[in-house]
Formats: sequence, structure tokens, C-alpha cells
Amino acid sequence: MSSAVPEVWTVKSIMDWTIHYLNEKNIESARTNVEWLLCHTLGCKRMDLYVNYDRPLDQNERDEFKASLKRRLLAEPLQYIVGHTDFMGLTFHVNRNVLIPRPDTELLVERVLDLCGKSENIKSLRILDIGTGSGAIIISLAYYLKKHGFELQATAVDISQNALVVAQENANKILPDTHIQWQHCDIFDSSSIESLKHRFDIIVSNPPYISDKEYALLDKEIRDYEPNTALRAEDNGLAFYRKIGHIAADILDPSSPFGYIALEVGFDQADAVAQILHSTGYTYQQRYKDIQNYERVLIGKK
Repeated sequence: MSSAVPEVWTVKSIMDWTIHYLNEKNIESARTNVEWLLCHTLGCKRMDLYVNYDRPLDQNERDEFKASLKRRLLAEPLQYIVGHTDFMGLTFHVNRNVLIPRPDTELLVERVLDLCGKSENIKSLRILDIGTGSGAIIISLAYYLKKHGFELQATAVDISQNALVVAQENANKILPDTHIQWQHCDIFDSSSIESLKHRFDIIVSNPPYISDKEYALLDKEIRDYEPNTALRAEDNGLAFYRKIGHIAADILDPSSPFGYIALEVGFDQADAVAQILHSTGYTYQQRYKDIQNYERVLIGKK
């Protein structure tokens, strides 16, 4: 295919030229990249690109597309460039202050929803999300539990105020009529623990779990753009699991019929995290595998 510059830049010509250019640069999923960036530029859906193949782009649109393409060539994630990503069938705003929600984490949400659905006589729940980031976990739980008639008292904490701004923006857009308590704090500080003491039925968390060694091997678009505080953890990636296990008994309501800790874990961490929970009294455990057959979700109860 020729990479000659066309006289008129239409949707088709700019797609063809840019896909060819990205393939020459060995950029994976070239067509997907171009579709995302062009849809963002034109404010349209993917199908619209193919329905309006002959639509010309004006100078402002070409300049905006070019600026987005330059960002992508520097390995900035597509989700940050376009400002959103899909998770659990919902669209979440994201920027560099929050980790990009991933399909692996949908498994955590789905398993917690299943857990709640098994208790037919209980329709009121109190859930704490530790390290909420974009709010994807707690907002998704609130959205679907509400659909199934649950009354939810949801609380989400994060040490990053900038992350909480993003989370609240997502909640206002997705659940404008649902109250979620957002708390800026270090959850492991004694004063924070006291304020949350014995208030919850379920703790849910996708904590940082990447070891320093693994972090150095991550793709550039993760390592250079996503917040390392949401990724890295000491103690070979296990530090936050130990901390959560240590404080869980103080936060969960001892009279609750639930009393669960639900965690996402690294692909090779299930055994180590299970041991941590077991050592803190959470001896009843369930593990769930992702589509690649890795144990990625661990749920514990005393």
C-alpha cells in the first residue's frame, strides 16, 4: 500500500495512511489505535467511521488527530488520550491520576455481586472499597446492586485526592442519584481505622501488588504513564495484602452475616495472599480464575 499523502484527507484516507504508518513503526493493533483516536477526534462511534468513509476532515480536526497520534507514538495509553474506558458495561473517565480499569478487575466485581445475590433475605449492604482510584469497582457494584433492589451504603477511600476527584466525577455521571461516601485518607492510619470501625459487611480492594522487580519489566505505557503508587508494593508485592488482613477485623462488623474480604491478586500471588489471610483468621476462602486460568480473585471470611 502506498503511503503517499492524499490531496484531500477523508476518513478513509487518514485511516489507511495512519494504519500503514503505525504498521511500519511496529505498533500493535494499528487499526484499533486509529479507530479510537479518530472517533475521539470526530466525536463519533466506530461504526460511524465506516458509514462516513468519504467525509473530509477540516484543518482543526486534522491537527487534533495529529496531536493525539503523537501522544500515542510516545506510548501514552489510548485511554488517557481519549479520556475514558469501558468497565463492566459502563464508561469511566480516566486520566493519569488513576489506574486504567482492566478486564481482570471485572472478575472481582462479578464475584462480589454473586456473593451478594446468594443472600436472598438481605437487601441492605455496607461495602468499603480500599484504594478506589477511578471508582470503577465501587461504582459498578453500586450500579448493579441498585438494579437488583439492594440498599447500599458505599464508602471508598484513597490516599490520592486527585484520584478521588476522578472517582466523584464518574459517580456523578453514572449514579447521579446514589450517594457514595468518598474519604481521602491513609486507610492504615489508626485514626482512619477508628473512623471506619466495625461499619462494613464487605471489604473490596484491588490494591497495588507489583513488585519492584516486576515493575521494571512493565511495558513503557504502563510504567511511564500510570500512577506507580497504584501499582507498586513492597514485600515482593504483598505489603498491602498484609496491611488489609491486619486491619480487616477492626473494619468489618463482627455481627454481619457477611464479613468478607474480596481481593484482586497478581497472577502468581494467590497462594501467598491466601496464607496472609489465613494467618489473620480468614480461614474460609474461595478462589476464582480469570479467562487465562490464573487465580486472580480471592475471597476470605472468618
